[in-house]
Amino acid sequence: MNCKKKVVKNKKILNGEPVIKGTRIPVASIVGQFSKNGCNFKDIKKIYPQLSKKQVQAALEYSAKNLKK
Repeated sequence: MNCKKKVVKNKKILNGEPVIKGTRIPVASIVGQFSKNGCNFKDIKKIYPQLSKKQVQAALEYSAKNLKK
């Protein structure tokens, strides 16, 4: 999956924080739900019903790729 098509950074949206394209949902919020709160995909869908599974996966992929830097 190419997370760059689903995750964007724009200084005009949340001060350039990476968000899911077309939303104001930060990647960090999605990843935080998994890591801090132990959520699974079903839980994420309850919190962010507008997100697709691919968008959630893109957030996780983006986070993983950027941790390696």
